[in-house]
Amino acid sequence: MTPGKRTPLRLFTVVALLTSAALLVQAQPRKYDTYSDIKANPDMAGGVYYNYEMVDWPCTPAPKGYKPVYINHIGRHGSRYALGEKIYEEMYAFLDKADSEGKFTPEGQRFLSRYKALYPEVARRAGELTLLGQAQHRFIAAKMYRDYKPLFKGDTKAQAISTKIHRVLVSMAAFLDELEDLDAKFDYRMDYGLVYLPFLEPAYSESPEAIEFKATGQEAEKAYSEMWDKVGIDGIVSRLFSDPEWVEGNYGKRSFVSDLSVIILDTQCLDSPSDRLDGILTFDELFAVYEARNLRYYIRYALSPLGDRARCLKAYSIVEDFINKADADMASGQYDMALRFSHDTGLMPLLSFMGVDGMDVEIEDPAQVKDYWRSLSVPMACNLQLVLFENPRSKVPSDKLLVKCLLNGKEAKLPFEAFKGPFYRWSDFKTYYGKKIEDAKEYLKAYQGK
Repeated sequence: MTPGKRTPLRLFTVVALLTSAALLVQAQPRKYDTYSDIKANPDMAGGVYYNYEMVDWPCTPAPKGYKPVYINHIGRHGSRYALGEKIYEEMYAFLDKADSEGKFTPEGQRFLSRYKALYPEVARRAGELTLLGQAQHRFIAAKMYRDYKPLFKGDTKAQAISTKIHRVLVSMAAFLDELEDLDAKFDYRMDYGLVYLPFLEPAYSESPEAIEFKATGQEAEKAYSEMWDKVGIDGIVSRLFSDPEWVEGNYGKRSFVSDLSVIILDTQCLDSPSDRLDGILTFDELFAVYEARNLRYYIRYALSPLGDRARCLKAYSIVEDFINKADADMASGQYDMALRFSHDTGLMPLLSFMGVDGMDVEIEDPAQVKDYWRSLSVPMACNLQLVLFENPRSKVPSDKLLVKCLLNGKEAKLPFEAFKGPFYRWSDFKTYYGKKIEDAKEYLKAYQGK
């Protein structure tokens, strides 16, 4: 499908087509030059391993008469060690075996030496939050405090929830601790657990509202496999090992390159620059790895014509919670903000479902996906903030409450008409996403055969 065009009307058709025409913004999807962008900053090849950019992005002042009154926030945990329960230990054991059997090339021997130097830092730490990950959440909290300081006047109260995973809990603790340091009157209620997954990571299998998703189709699997062919697995293995078939029999060539790339890309997330494993893979190899993994995420978690979309549509429950919590808290005055802490697999479907900065784009050609939908938009510590502003003197009821959307600290666009600049009417937000929520519920009912 040509980018910007839509598939025929079906049950899963993007709900924006069914929403009031007054709210729609007709625009071509944004096209990136992702190769050039990553060439300029190779760390971006990490995709979901890319570090949060701790930059104090500009904050557009609210229109005259408006003051911040509420914040909805959902954030991914900060930078962590590589995933794979025993990825570091299994790699070490394999490399040690290859060394003992004389299977390395000279370049492979150099890599072995560097990995052995790194190993004491990473052993038995897979998946854990780094100190850098804590610093990212402190930075995000501090920027929120500076940019929306009127909200923190007097007694400010927050409700914070997290998944049960340690790195997410520690991220939440760092965020709240920073706000406490900045505001002596800041108070919060904190909790975590599976019960909150519908508002944090609704597609996760342990969620109380989990459904059974269909297997990825053969066409999508074929496209993903062909992307991996572009990585040049045989060339990488041959560079490091004198007997590539020994690697196939003892680890699997693709499994080795996949784990190797994860370990390499994740070293940007560690606390010491000396831990970097740059130069093991070429730029084009790393870019090909990014493109393959980016396609996988798009198929699995976005509104992709190549996938079944159900995981993405399950994100409706987060948006529904945004609306319900904000309205209830502002009416009661009990809380001034709702802070949620989750994972990339919570944020990717959410951003795609909402169409934040065009992430609801539909691309049928796998080769084009990288330039329209980017997993690097969900880096470590990725966060979405919806900041509500009130003008109690507004003579137009629908103009009384405005909302601004921020993605990773930058003001972001939503797929309906803005009130002014990055500000949208809260009533329009609820109308637009209310329709999407209802259509998603209907789709998921049919999906489950109910």
